[in-house]
Amino acid sequence: MAAAKPIQSTIEIPRRAGERIRGAESFDALTVAAADVRVLAESLLVHGMGAEQLTQVVTALNDTLTQRLMDVAARHHGIAGRWCWIALGSEGRVEQTLATDQDNALILDDGTPDKARFIAFADEVNQALDAAGFPLCKGDIMARNPRWCLTLAEWRTVFADWIRNPDPDALLHAAIFFDLRAIAGDGQLARTLRDWLLERTASSPAFLRALAQKALQATPPIGLLRDFVADAESDHPGTIDLKKYGVRPLVDAARVWALALKLPQTGTTERLRAAARAGTLPESEAAAVIEALHFIQTQRLWHQHLERPAPGAENRINPDALKPLDRRILEESLRHVAKLQERLKLDYQL
Repeated sequence: MAAAKPIQSTIEIPRRAGERIRGAESFDALTVAAADVRVLAESLLVHGMGAEQLTQVVTALNDTLTQRLMDVAARHHGIAGRWCWIALGSEGRVEQTLATDQDNALILDDGTPDKARFIAFADEVNQALDAAGFPLCKGDIMARNPRWCLTLAEWRTVFADWIRNPDPDALLHAAIFFDLRAIAGDGQLARTLRDWLLERTASSPAFLRALAQKALQATPPIGLLRDFVADAESDHPGTIDLKKYGVRPLVDAARVWALALKLPQTGTTERLRAAARAGTLPESEAAAVIEALHFIQTQRLWHQHLERPAPGAENRINPDALKPLDRRILEESLRHVAKLQERLKLDYQL
């Protein structure tokens, strides 16, 4: 009997998927390719790929898909000059899971004469992404919104105002826009904006303190008696939101340290590792919290794969439904999240 063939290389499979995307010549073909990416991601999850590597693969393929959609859309629009399409939020951090919507924007060169062409171009790309399975952002944080299609100088003005006046809306936007990453176009525009942003935030202690306060608002749902505290008031009682109470506190804390230390990384894991190298976190603590993050992300991915949850429940799990070992590890992971928040609280005397 012939031996069973091993699963293809975890590098070879995404490479071939990327080649199919780059070879697509229409929006319809790219919509099919996007569905294939989701099937591929679930297959890699089932075959044991870890959360960090899987989210990197998913994000890289989604980047390629977006770039190709822009190539196709550009045929219909006479855009010219320097511009950069940037990813924000989880895509900017290279942390997309199996359920994700759009967060993107455009940076234009100063003096761009015709924004209307870029807005029309962005609208077609945003609509094509929606058709491909990436829902339009409910908050309209997309490049087609004139508010988020700005020149480099205009972006600096917007960011400076958020930093100078850190009200709740400014802090909400900072949690999305300050994780910007270039996807297509002239990446130097994004790098220039990020370098300016890091200099500005590092010299703005009041803003950093306000950002730290926001990072402490969502505390892990664990009780004093080493048990979970499920959400009784939500539309999904008896569940806990792993994104809001597990992942987001780590993302937010890592962002504060990255901005304070002028770290160029956008990914949470990379930010935590860089903060440890800078001496802000003990190496062992950083390693433990990164392991906790990966476990929580894995639970989110399996939930999205197995349960096919309805909108609004993509990140909600019932801790009582977990296997005993997974339940214990999740509880310990959330305690590492709480410990990291305590360190952030001490750093900013909150």
